[in-house]
Amino acid sequence: MIVREESAQLAVEKSSLKDPFHASVFYNPRMQFNRSLSSLAVGASGAKTLCDGLSASGARGIRYFLENGLEGVDFVDANPDAVKLLRGNVERNRVSGNVLEGGFNESVRKNYDWVEVDPFGSPAPFLEIAFQHAKKFVSITATDLANLCSAHKNRQEVCRRVYGAEPLHCPFSHELALRILVAKCVRVANSLGLKARPVLSFYWGHATKTILKLGEGAPEEGFVSFDGKEARVSRKGAGPLWVGDLCDVGFLRECAKLNCRGYADEKKIAETLELLEGELGLPPFHYDLHALSGAFGVPTPKKEVVLRGLRDTGWRAVETHYSPRAIKTDAPFEEIRCLLPGRAPS
Repeated sequence: MIVREESAQLAVEKSSLKDPFHASVFYNPRMQFNRSLSSLAVGASGAKTLCDGLSASGARGIRYFLENGLEGVDFVDANPDAVKLLRGNVERNRVSGNVLEGGFNESVRKNYDWVEVDPFGSPAPFLEIAFQHAKKFVSITATDLANLCSAHKNRQEVCRRVYGAEPLHCPFSHELALRILVAKCVRVANSLGLKARPVLSFYWGHATKTILKLGEGAPEEGFVSFDGKEARVSRKGAGPLWVGDLCDVGFLRECAKLNCRGYADEKKIAETLELLEGELGLPPFHYDLHALSGAFGVPTPKKEVVLRGLRDTGWRAVETHYSPRAIKTDAPFEEIRCLLPGRAPS
């Protein structure tokens, strides 16, 4: 059937609209927000040539081309069923470029301004080739949050093996998952003699995504520990993970300027970009007030009360895009604890 997603008309399997994970050609309509925000990032980057790796239906690459005036997009997929559908979608939307049938690592042979890697699962096996063939930007999505966040020992062992990092199952696991992904990407770039830094990174819809700019930055790795109540940067714990900023303020604002295309998610995108900018310069973890109150056995306070209390005493405190129940702050843990109902005991 034909579906419309913003600028693109896409032939997709009808079953994928309800269960994309068992369709023979993957298309997940719930990732439209991710694709829309990413398309703004392509526009902000100034990229003209792009490789859409592991393309499936081609939704990303087709939208990137139509919405950003790209010179061309090359699509790559090893699934014959996907390639057949993909070629029809590329022709239907009059996209300039090529459809390459085969594995990403074996098929990518030339360089692009922007290389997109959006696999089903971990992007780790594709990172080296992505960085080798990117001239300006690499865009990476990870959907294997079960490995990056799980308390299950087998899942954690996969994270250690695939990402070279210790995961941590805790109320802010999704942020740590994103930071593990970014650290892995930067290490791979560094191993190839390249510099890379994240300019837009976020968690959304059971996936983490980071867009990295090449030619800039230095490693900012560390660890985060958590005792069930207090989180802190430490010498051991979860990690190594990226402890610096996950976004660049100038890049976020360029994306915001472009957020006038009439996207269905325009309001949500604006809110997310604002939250991402607010998070800059704060520690590499956040506090879920519901979980924190539960750990102390006290009622959950209103988020606005905690934010105001911290700000009134001179600390930075903001909402975070990871959870509507969470805050980020540079305040010492004791300052947060004292704002819980009944002044929660130690």
